Amino acid sequence: MNSHRVHALLAARGRVSGPASDGELDHYTVTIDVQEALDALDLGAFLEAYDPLPLMRDTENEYGMVRAGDKAARTRLRNRLLKEFGAQATCELWLDGQGRPVRQRLTAKTPTEITFSHWGDTTVAAPPADQIRVLTK
Repeated sequence: MNSHRVHALLAARGRVSGPASDGELDHYTVTIDVQEALDALDLGAFLEAYDPLPLMRDTENEYGMVRAGDKAARTRLRNRLLKEFGAQATCELWLDGQGRPVRQRLTAKTPTEITFSHWGDTTVAAPPADQIRVLTK
């Protein structure tokens, strides 16, 4: 599960307050009505970030029905997520002076916290020409 993306999808429907100063960091708090967030959530996009492991055949079939638009499967998924996250959640985000995330905490039925670090320059090298394919329509 890509928990950062999952939290961001839920928090997109929340109410934000901040920034508040927390030392050298900007601290934002997002209060989330989980039922409201789930009702408005694009479940297909959510499943791209959420897929739990191990992915069992039943889960894979259920997710396929959700992606295909099956209303009963979508309702089951929303109900399961509501049970997993609880009725209310709070997502806190701390940003450094350059606007980069330093820490994220989701306080919900099962709290999680992520720390981000090593924001230095990254060099990405392109693969050799013989390993590149150009895709056209």
